[in-house]
Amino acid sequence: STENAFSLEMRDWKIECRIRGAFSLISKTQLTPGQWYHVACSYDGSTVRLFINGTQESTYSFGDGTPASTGPVIIGRNPANSDYLQGEIQGIRISNIALTSFPHGNYGKILRSEGVM
Repeated sequence: STENAFSLEMRDWKIECRIRGAFSLISKTQLTPGQWYHVACSYDGSTVRLFINGTQESTYSFGDGTPASTGPVIIGRNPANSDYLQGEIQGIRISNIALTSFPHGNYGKILRSEGVM
């Protein structure tokens, strides 16, 4: 199925990055509630990389090319069981360029303002 070609999930306080459900990259970092993290997953058609706070934590060679997807982009919800993220997402970027580094900046000091997304 091409509906879930890509996913970036949190399970047991760790981040999982999947392509086609064929494999799962799992972060080494266990997330702490109440703390901001910069999370990124990159795929260049041959290698999948998972980054937490700008540090590459996992990599996997997957040379089947970029999968097509007919499904919607879903953010903050598990489509399998309708569980929703119990937290906040500060920003999202989806790109057709596979980056190999993610300088994460000073995300821990982002202040929340009501009415601002």
